[in-house]
Parts: sequence; C-alpha cells; structure tokens
Amino acid sequence: MGSIKEVHGVPWEDGVIANCKWGGVRLSDLLKFAGVTAQDNTHVCFESHATSCEDDTYYGASIPIAKAMEDVHDAMLAYEVVPAVFMITGSN
Repeated sequence: MGSIKEVHGVPWEDGVIANCKWGGVRLSDLLKFAGVTAQDNTHVCFESHATSCEDDTYYGASIPIAKAMEDVHDAMLAYEVVPAVFMITGSN
C-alpha cells in the first residue's frame, strides 16, 4: 500500500490478525456470476466510507481484476463478522 501513497498509522506489512470468523462470498465467484471478464489493465476497486482515513474522507484500494478472478487467491467479499474465541493449549 505504501508504494502508491504514504500510509500513516499502523504498519500493515504482511497483514493483520483478527480474532473473529468472517462470512461472505468469494470475490471470483461474484464477479463470474455478474458476467465480468478479466481484461488487461483493469482493477477491482474497493472503498469504505465507515470512517475517515487519515487525510481522506474514505479508505480505498484496488487489485488487478485478473488476480481477483483467479480461484487460487481466494479473496472474499466479507459481509459479516462473528466474534470467535480461540483457545491455545499446551504445556507450560
């Protein structure tokens, strides 16, 4: 993310971990259902207006449509989140 525009705040680096269970639909399935086809130099754009983000009024990002259409990447368009409790067991 920082290669396009400097991002202030939490350094995401490889990602983030959340203690929850996400529900949704695979992005590739949704795009195929809608009749979208992969074309060169096009992107799938996402934006959130839930809260302000630094110096912008919303947060936005995109990924190449070819990557979004590949089943192997398994991107999900999440529409629900359910808190989950994970137990770590082991000997101390």
